[in-house]
Amino acid sequence: MSLTLCFLSPIRERRDILIDRALFLDSWLDKYTSPSYRLFLPHSLGLLLRASAGACHGDKVITLWQQPVLQTYIRPSLDSSSLISKQQIFDTSHTISHRLPRWLEPMATNSRIQSPYVAVFTAFELFGLCGTVLMLLTAMIARGAPRHSTWFSVVFSFLILTTSYCLLLMSGNIKNPNPPFSLCASQAALVDAAPPLAAGTTLGLVTQIYYNISNLSNEPGTSRRRRFWSLLFVVLPYLFYFPMAIGSLLAGLSRPDAVQRRVDSAYCSFNDNLRAPSRIGSITTAVLMLPVIALQAATWVKLRRMWRVVREQVVPLGTAVRVLTFTLFGALCIGLGVVVALVPGWNPDFDIMLATVPVALVLIFGTQSDLCIYWAFWKWRWKDGSFHRRDLEINSISRTRLIVLRRHTRPVVPSCEQGIQIEPM
Repeated sequence: MSLTLCFLSPIRERRDILIDRALFLDSWLDKYTSPSYRLFLPHSLGLLLRASAGACHGDKVITLWQQPVLQTYIRPSLDSSSLISKQQIFDTSHTISHRLPRWLEPMATNSRIQSPYVAVFTAFELFGLCGTVLMLLTAMIARGAPRHSTWFSVVFSFLILTTSYCLLLMSGNIKNPNPPFSLCASQAALVDAAPPLAAGTTLGLVTQIYYNISNLSNEPGTSRRRRFWSLLFVVLPYLFYFPMAIGSLLAGLSRPDAVQRRVDSAYCSFNDNLRAPSRIGSITTAVLMLPVIALQAATWVKLRRMWRVVREQVVPLGTAVRVLTFTLFGALCIGLGVVVALVPGWNPDFDIMLATVPVALVLIFGTQSDLCIYWAFWKWRWKDGSFHRRDLEINSISRTRLIVLRRHTRPVVPSCEQGIQIEPM
């Protein structure tokens, strides 16, 4: 019975360096292991090439990662005591780890991730993370900037998405080519589950806008019914998010060889050995964004038909620009989701394009005047024990944001003389 040693390197290195490391380890095993438990490396070069492609052969497979730990994955039917010596074995049922001596630790790589893709991607995601946090805090604190619950749901979902991509940065492993396995597997699961969550909350926001605008020409219904649909739009995406994240995590834990960090990637993901979670997430995102485009088009048509009603209350250009921008934003998500799901390989350019989505969200919804005005500290002055604006009191009705119109008169199409209540999103 043979023991096959596979040297797996997540870093792209020269072939001669890999061969030297394999031969060095092979000579160390010849010298410091007993003949009865001797490990050998048959066909070093060919095995390394096959191992780099993710294919390992042998009765028992011992995987040496680029860290001073020899991780061994064996079949449950094999006896773990037949490996090296019991004093040097740390047995965790299916996984056996053998720590190498201190003088062998220089074999572990000291290289660090220095790809420009990682820097650009991290900058975009960090901008989206800080922007969404600032938007949530401002909307919760500011009295003159009320928002609908679906708006908070969208921003919070993108906060989860950007946090998922920034886990390595937050843990201090952004330049570490071999992050801890538990952290790497958790991030891979969250990264696959977060885009469908963002798409679901976006669909809820657009549906809420369309539903409220439709009430201008129809009976609005009871407040209980309206609260039910609003709660459904907020809760339903998260009910799908948690099972998807937990399922992806369990799949990653059952396949340790499928969890990796690519050389030009700022986050951990599943490789080709476990493509199901990423494919499911990408396809789900694309499917959810299709009705977003349809509802945005329908909303645009309704706004055009009711132009006379709303033009006295809001600036049409601002609303039109935001609706159109949000539609293009949804189309971008569809295209990226389809490409990522269908293309077999991985390209860092796709990551850069995906990282612009949170940036677009912050720029579209975070630059609304009633939010930005609260950070214009030079327009505030201290008076009577509190801060007050120098000019007029802040108007709660923004003239540049997406709005929701709700009628409180008879069930007919209102005219310019009838009262219209504007409920901000």
